[in-house]
Amino acid sequence: TEKASVTAACEQLIEAFLKPRFLPAIEPTEFNYPVDILGKWHGAKYRFIQRYRSGFADNLGEEFDAPFARLDWISRDRFDIRSRRGGGWNWVGVVSGSFNPNDSGVGALERRPRHDKGYHERGDCGRRGFAFR
Repeated sequence: TEKASVTAACEQLIEAFLKPRFLPAIEPTEFNYPVDILGKWHGAKYRFIQRYRSGFADNLGEEFDAPFARLDWISRDRFDIRSRRGGGWNWVGVVSGSFNPNDSGVGALERRPRHDKGYHERGDCGRRGFAFR
């Protein structure tokens, strides 16, 4: 199924790229510290999650999850990418075609509207769905 293939591709991305780059080792501290990166489906959304463990004396060892990015299923082979920023989910871009984490297309967007000359002056920053809100 499509859900199974997306899950497999995301798990590969997590194991081959995210964990080695952002969590090469677990380093306990006296504060909250990351212990894992994982993914889970939440309805039609696949969420990338960082799991933290508490180092505080009053709740030492307790763990909690903090989602940091998600794929919103739009239609077959088409997803919105959203990232956690501030208090909500912000649109980053659209993935079309088969999701392949090994493809060179995975990475930063080539066009970054907020960096276009005159973007803030002409009011595009408030246009719904155009850029980050």
